[in-house]
Amino acid sequence: MMDNLRTAANSVVLKIIFGIIIVSFILTGVSGYLIGGSSNYAAKVNDQEIGRSQFENAVASERNRMQQQLGDQFSELAGQRKLHENHAPAGAEPPDRRIAA
Repeated sequence: MMDNLRTAANSVVLKIIFGIIIVSFILTGVSGYLIGGSSNYAAKVNDQEIGRSQFENAVASERNRMQQQLGDQFSELAGQRKLHENHAPAGAEPPDRRIAA
């Protein structure tokens, strides 16, 4: 069995396939830096840039505020929201949207 694996590893076709895969990973990784990786802001509104760190600080601040306001319910509500976000791409809707429709 090991001999079969060694023989397959030396195959020209397998080396070509691995080469194509490696080149595609390199190109997609480099394109992220060349095309859109240089922007240092999270959003731009009316020609005003909102920096990534400013955005992350605002999100963390709001999360902390909500956690203090809701107390123990925060974890439950955050878990439900995450559940809805994970199922939304599959076409699932939260139950309240189905009832209201």
